[in-house]
Amino acid sequence: SRGLGDVYKRQHINSPFHMEDKQCEAWRKQAAKLDKEVKALRAESKKTGKVTNWDAQADELSRVRERISEKCKK
Repeated sequence: SRGLGDVYKRQHINSPFHMEDKQCEAWRKQAAKLDKEVKALRAESKKTGKVTNWDAQADELSRVRERISEKCKK
């Protein structure tokens, strides 16, 4: 038979809070990746003097950061 600890662990893994934590973690990873991309594009543009379009990535980064601030624990 299973102990109460096993029952508690199963409840935690299937809880909405655990799912929110996983989603927030995924958003944070996405934000870090987008931030890195935007910085690289800006640096490349500055280095070459060519206009590089990073608007799409910057817009997506803003949306992801907004989601994180609204829905995730600090």
